[in-house]
Parts: sequence; C-alpha cells; structure tokens
Amino acid sequence: MKTITLSTTLSPHENVHALLKGNTDAPKKALILFHGRGASADNIIGIADDVSLPDDVVVIAPHATGNEWYPFRFIAE
Repeated sequence: MKTITLSTTLSPHENVHALLKGNTDAPKKALILFHGRGASADNIIGIADDVSLPDDVVVIAPHATGNEWYPFRFIAE
C-alpha cells in the first residue's frame, strides 16, 4: 500500500493524504472509496481486499480532514 498527498487550495481538505492499493505503477482504471463521517481512509481501504478487481485498477482512499467531508450537521437542531 502506498500513501500520497493530494493538494488543493479551494477546499478545507488541503494536503489530504490518500491510501493507494492495487496497480499503483500503471493503472488504467481507478476505484475511489470515500469513508463515512467519523471513519478514515484506513477503514474504507480494506474493502479492496474483499472484492476481486482487475489487475489494471488502482484503489484510492482519501482521508478527510477531521474525519468528515462536510463539517456541518445534516439535522437541524
């Protein structure tokens, strides 16, 4: 498994880390797995071990800042 850093200035998720599994050298396809609120990239990347993927696929699991992609509540108080 490899780790990379994704950089952006238009998001609260600047310099976010992502885990990579599978064909990280010359992939032709990508499967991107986003974790849920309170979880992490480490939690979701394990799905790649549970499914059969072609040899030309890289699995990418970015990790959200603060373990949440959207920092606001979905339910009004």
